[in-house]
Amino acid sequence: MHAEEIAMSDVLSKPKVLIVDDEVDNLDLLKRVLRRDYDVHSAQSGPDALKLMEDHDFFIILTDQRMPKMLGTEFLEESVKRDPAAIRILITGYSDIDSVIDAINRGAVHRYIKKPWNRDELKREIENSVQIQKLTMENQELVRSMRETNKKLLEQDDLLRKSLDERSRQLLETNEQLRKLNQRLEGLTLQDGLTGLYNHRAFQQRLREEVARAGRAKQPISLIFIDIDHFKNYNDTNGHPAGDEVLKTVAGILTGDSRRHTDKDWGVRASDIVARYGGEEFAIILPETPLEGGKIKAERIRKMVAEHNFPHMEFQPDKKVTISVGVASFPDDASKSQALIDEADQAMYHAKKTGRNQVCTKHDREK
Repeated sequence: MHAEEIAMSDVLSKPKVLIVDDEVDNLDLLKRVLRRDYDVHSAQSGPDALKLMEDHDFFIILTDQRMPKMLGTEFLEESVKRDPAAIRILITGYSDIDSVIDAINRGAVHRYIKKPWNRDELKREIENSVQIQKLTMENQELVRSMRETNKKLLEQDDLLRKSLDERSRQLLETNEQLRKLNQRLEGLTLQDGLTGLYNHRAFQQRLREEVARAGRAKQPISLIFIDIDHFKNYNDTNGHPAGDEVLKTVAGILTGDSRRHTDKDWGVRASDIVARYGGEEFAIILPETPLEGGKIKAERIRKMVAEHNFPHMEFQPDKKVTISVGVASFPDDASKSQALIDEADQAMYHAKKTGRNQVCTKHDREK
């Protein structure tokens, strides 16, 4: 049994200390200094001390360095094999310092005291060492207690799971199936939850359908891509709820629900498809509309957003919300749906890159 396994009551009474010195006078002096507070055992050589360690566990081992049968550092290194938890203190002269450093590096010495030693210094070192051992033991006891508690909790959890009857298990399985089904339904929905517009999935589906239909009928399509300028700045400054209100207001402008003026030519046709493409980006599919018609409608949208009185505009550039718009057409700019998206998207980013708050097309990019 090592020191860390000894009961705390033994530590709190009189910790065991082993002192080793080949000179009887030194042993007697050390005993007188320590016996009041410690259970002191002594030996006159390293081999004798090792024999004592076969029957006792010591908190502190205190030894002189220069002894005839075995040097103190040699004894302490051997003592680690018998009791690795004990605190080992070496008493040595200046000439032994290289041996001390070597022993410290090997972990055989925790502290050393220089000769001639001072009574108060020696007691202080012993007391500090005992405190270290007490803290170590308390920590180990806490770890053991936590492990035992955790083991009991795991056992109780296992019993609880095993105690569930068949009906409870069936209900859990049914709930899990419903949860997975709801996740699939959410993925299949066609409406954006914030703006009420078509979502990205629905937009892609409708664009493929419209391109295929236009190809068969030999009719043009215009695609408008819209991005709100400096939206991140607005969001970071005013908060996400305010940013959501901007998105909903822009969605209303795109569908004609938030206009403050009467523009009889603006009204969204039943065939037009307005979608939130993602984040602060929107898209409008205009069936049977050539590029010039798409540009005209895009410019009206840009102007209406710029003229709208949005709240919290103190920190926005020009104190207003603006949009950058890209327009592409089928079949002049692209013959497939994904290529049409790419062209409109590139035109939109060209608008942002060259000043924002404007409408651009492929022709503008190629100038």
